[in-house]
Amino acid sequence: VFANERFATIYKYERDELIGMDPRQLVHPEDRALTNHIREKRLRGNGAPSEYEARGLTKDGKTRWIARRNTRIEYKGRPAILGNIVDITERRQVEEELRESEERSRTIFNSMQAGILIIDEDARVIVDANPVAARMIGTSREEIVGKVCHKFVCPDKVGQCPISDLGQQVHNCECLLLTASGEGVPILKTVVSVSLNGRNHLLESFLDITELKRVEEQLRDSQERYYTVLEACPDPVVVYDMKGRGLYINPAFTRVFGWTPGEVLGMKLYYIPEENWPETKVMIDKVLAGERSFDVESRRYTKNGKIIDVSISAAVYVDAEGVPVGSVHIVRDITQRRRAEEALQKAHDRLEHRVEERTAELAKITEQLKLELTERKRAEEALRQAHKDLAIEANELQAANEELSQYAFIVSHDLKAPLRAVQNYADFLHEDLKATLDGDQKTYLDGLKRAVRQGTELVEDLLEFSRVGRLGVPTQTVDAGVFLQELIASLTLSPDVEVVMGNDWPTIDTEPTLLREVFEDLIRNAMKFNHASHKRVEIGWLPAGEERYELFVRDNGIGIDPRYHEQIFGVFQRLHTREEYEGTGVGLAIVKKAANKLQGSVRVESKIGEGSTFFVALPKTQRER
Repeated sequence: VFANERFATIYKYERDELIGMDPRQLVHPEDRALTNHIREKRLRGNGAPSEYEARGLTKDGKTRWIARRNTRIEYKGRPAILGNIVDITERRQVEEELRESEERSRTIFNSMQAGILIIDEDARVIVDANPVAARMIGTSREEIVGKVCHKFVCPDKVGQCPISDLGQQVHNCECLLLTASGEGVPILKTVVSVSLNGRNHLLESFLDITELKRVEEQLRDSQERYYTVLEACPDPVVVYDMKGRGLYINPAFTRVFGWTPGEVLGMKLYYIPEENWPETKVMIDKVLAGERSFDVESRRYTKNGKIIDVSISAAVYVDAEGVPVGSVHIVRDITQRRRAEEALQKAHDRLEHRVEERTAELAKITEQLKLELTERKRAEEALRQAHKDLAIEANELQAANEELSQYAFIVSHDLKAPLRAVQNYADFLHEDLKATLDGDQKTYLDGLKRAVRQGTELVEDLLEFSRVGRLGVPTQTVDAGVFLQELIASLTLSPDVEVVMGNDWPTIDTEPTLLREVFEDLIRNAMKFNHASHKRVEIGWLPAGEERYELFVRDNGIGIDPRYHEQIFGVFQRLHTREEYEGTGVGLAIVKKAANKLQGSVRVESKIGEGSTFFVALPKTQRER
């Protein structure tokens, strides 16, 4: 029923157009129910709100936000409403933008991957915390808000806040975040001062760098290991950037080439002989092309101008994005190897020349060998015939030896009877004439008896020599130690004689009779040819190859001149007169013959005055004879 000019302007109507219009047409359809309800209550006086906000529709259909203040009045005797309105569209737009901005800020705040705390700078109290901060601290946002910041952040720096206490505008640092459980978590923190709602606040953002610290430690360990390897590497190592400037050299590089790190680092190293530039250019091109690894042999100058041969193994290294940023070169000095190869090649050439010469010589030798082979075949044929003839002669010689032994046996046997008769007659004469014999007659008769006795001994020894090996005695397995102990026990030893035997004797396959003949004669000789006050005879054995043993008899007697070591084994070979030592000179001949019959041998080691050692070599087993 009434509208002023400002009301009409807000709704973009003329005043006349508004008179008589239903006011609900001026309300946004979505808000009509609200305004109707408030208007009805207002008319009934039921305490409807006097102020409220709702959307209105202008004449051109646009929406405007309207703040309404309604008062119930009497108009011309009837209940009416006096409405005052204010267009708050601009204010609502600002409020909406602010709300949306706050929502965006909250969303960003809550979705940040870093922990964020907002702290009242004056009170040092936490006023907000995002979910990441709550998770890192280990409790809820509600438990964090209202707490003093030093309870969680920088607990060891109370009163030393870089912003509030020290006046910095921005502070970046690594420190510890104290969790609700009291555990310290390493963080990377940034603090800035901000103004919120007219008050100064601190915005602290932080990242958990536990994993980063672990990776850094691993990287540091890895770098130290690689550095140690490079420093200890015996070959020179140099690291370049992509512009060819030196970044690192190891001690071996300084030792081989002479340059120190201060002379190389950050500089280009010009140590390539001109004639070796081509292969070096290829290597540089590969580095620039990003080829990962390659090898090349070249030459390089040392600091003092000497040229050395080198083998270069190079590898390109890249950054985190895979872009080549430099190369590592292992430069091995192969000068000695090259010299050795050259010497080897020269030797090879000389060898080939010698092979050619030798091949020609061998061709001549081959022809000569063919001729010699023909002659050799003839000689072998002659040798085979000679062997046949020798075998015949050996058989004949064996038969002759048998006949000689038989003859010696017969002669010795036949001589015993006449010698015995001479001995008897000499005894009869001595018995019958002893009362009338003068001095010369007695001397002659004693000489006759002595000669007969010596002749008898000689005949007995000859008989013994002829008997050696004549009788076929079966071989037996004999414990040499037990055998020799029994032999020694059967001998009559004077008190001044000591016989010593070793232990652990072997067993041998032998003829006991011949073995006794050998060692009985050797032991008796060791005692007989001995002037020592204490006569010592040692009996022992030694291994002599895989199939023989060597038994020995060692004494401390008079010894034998080395000139006679072979002679003494002959029949009737004596080195002393009968007045010095009794005997016929047949004993060692019997020893040698018996040893031969046992398929063995006998030898002596001796010097005059140093005793003698007789060695008897015997097979472990007897071959069939």
